[in-house]
Amino acid sequence: MHKSDYIVKYLANSTSDYVTSAQLGDFLSSSTRTVLRYIREIQAESNEHGFEIISNKGQGYRLIIRDKAAFQNYLSNSLAEHEKSDLNKLECQIARQLLLTDYIKLDDLAQQFNYSRSSISRITSAVASIFEGYNLELESKAHQGFSVQGSEINIRHCINNLIFNSFTMYQTARMLQVDDLDWNSFKKAATDIVKSRGLNFKQELLIQFMKYCYIAVNRIRNKRYVNFEQIKDLEFDIVSDESLTLMLELIQLICPEFEKTTESQWELYYLALAWEQSIYPVEKLHDPNPERIKFFLDIVEKAVENIKNYYGIDFTKDHQFLKDLAEHISICYWKYLLNVESENLYLDEVRSKYPTAYYYSVEIAACINESTKTKIPDDELSLITLHFAAKIERENRKQIKTIILCSTEFGITELLKSRLNKQYGDIDVIGICTCDNKVQLCHDNADFYISADQIEQSELNGKPILQLSPFLDEEDCHLLDEFIARLNTTVPLQSICEPNHFYILNKPAKKAHLLNYLCDYLLQEGRITEKEKADIFAREALVPTAIAPHVAMPHCIIQGSSFLVFAVLPKSIIWDQTRINLIILGCFHEGDNQIKNLLKQLYTVISNKQQVDKIIGCKSYDEFIKVMNDFVGEELC
Repeated sequence: MHKSDYIVKYLANSTSDYVTSAQLGDFLSSSTRTVLRYIREIQAESNEHGFEIISNKGQGYRLIIRDKAAFQNYLSNSLAEHEKSDLNKLECQIARQLLLTDYIKLDDLAQQFNYSRSSISRITSAVASIFEGYNLELESKAHQGFSVQGSEINIRHCINNLIFNSFTMYQTARMLQVDDLDWNSFKKAATDIVKSRGLNFKQELLIQFMKYCYIAVNRIRNKRYVNFEQIKDLEFDIVSDESLTLMLELIQLICPEFEKTTESQWELYYLALAWEQSIYPVEKLHDPNPERIKFFLDIVEKAVENIKNYYGIDFTKDHQFLKDLAEHISICYWKYLLNVESENLYLDEVRSKYPTAYYYSVEIAACINESTKTKIPDDELSLITLHFAAKIERENRKQIKTIILCSTEFGITELLKSRLNKQYGDIDVIGICTCDNKVQLCHDNADFYISADQIEQSELNGKPILQLSPFLDEEDCHLLDEFIARLNTTVPLQSICEPNHFYILNKPAKKAHLLNYLCDYLLQEGRITEKEKADIFAREALVPTAIAPHVAMPHCIIQGSSFLVFAVLPKSIIWDQTRINLIILGCFHEGDNQIKNLLKQLYTVISNKQQVDKIIGCKSYDEFIKVMNDFVGEELC
């Protein structure tokens, strides 16, 4: 069975009212973010299978059966996939073996797991996908075999999720070959230290810290050290000297051979960060550090200056906004260093509802990376996006003007006006009048009309009429969103996506190969430079670009004119831990004031599953243009 099927069965059999994503993660041996992705996939298709998964913030998830027959049929079909689950278990076993071994040959894996060499070769391809989810690569070297390569911190996160979430502490200690150590003495010493400082801590937090130590000792013994070189030039202290001294005492208690050297000193910082986040109370962690805030304020100011130059949006004058953003980054910086993910249930919604805010947050991430060589986790990036989204909402001004048409029922139109004012901040209802009031209508400056009555006319005074119910229900909102998208259009689609920039790529390939293929073609055309190609890959390394189900949208700022590349993949590929069938490569001219509208229109398209399916099914450029025009009109942005 697929892991999503396991989630459904787990929720269906649960005796608790709600199950948290952390509990599901432990059950699946997966990260919380992976669980959230599975939940979203299930929710998208649950109605047709007779059930629904509801979420309650702070409590978790609950399964409700709506149609018993349909639900039973779903369970029966999932059982047919049971054999595949055995394969998933084997993949995890092989992944664990690879994580705990420097190099292992294909023949040795085949012998260890009693599979043929060709079968193991196919399975390792699936295992490579597991590692890709942690930004790791399964490298193969002649005469040496397979080895997991990538950031040491990412490797440790992978070890934690694939081993700790599947076995007891004792079993894990044995697997990591650290069961010879006196962990009871270590636990007692750590507990005494905490109590001597009068800190109230939860036992599970101390256990979480011990997990860091288990893995650290295993990696230290294998001469694999965390590298925090990026923090040595920072203008503030990451952790306290007291914590560093404590970590040296604790690590030598369980690992007497540990010596503080230039190479190993960063282990103390790594454990000290884990210690402070596990043991110290929240109020101490959130205590503002003026030096640290000033450091990040400089970074934020540089980033918003870039946003002003690239996107034509000026945030530089709102000093309180900049200070609040700098404080948020200052408080969360330890998460960036440890690559800790926050549980953000609204990641996809934030991206789809505030696309420009997400791209502004990417500029923040780029400047943080440039100054500190630290990458921001995806979920944390979405929290920065929320800061920009809130700022945009505060400054939102009504730009689109409309008049509500009616016969004589002014009460109905007042209801519609009230709901429009409440739900659509960018629509200004400038009046209510009857269709036969030609004097007022001839002199109005409305962009369009809304009618709460059934009328035959589709336009008036050359301006479109949109028919909505006075209750402005979900279907009405969907129609209005699409209508506003079309109303804001100014640039013909054909002018920003030419025939030679529409691809149908039938041959499966890895993400990097596909992106390289598209960029090289644009280089040959002279549409981008080598530096701009490097920028595309640099941004891709910074933040995930799989921004909607089945869709990825890498981008960069260029000196030439803005354009789009659409690449349809009939066979899906893995991209940022998810499967995608459509790549939209956005190349935007620096300062192009159409970018904001362009991004809004693109997100309107890709947030509609049926529309995405139609695009993926296109067999030619002409068919693609027709599908897009049918949805957003002949102009895109």
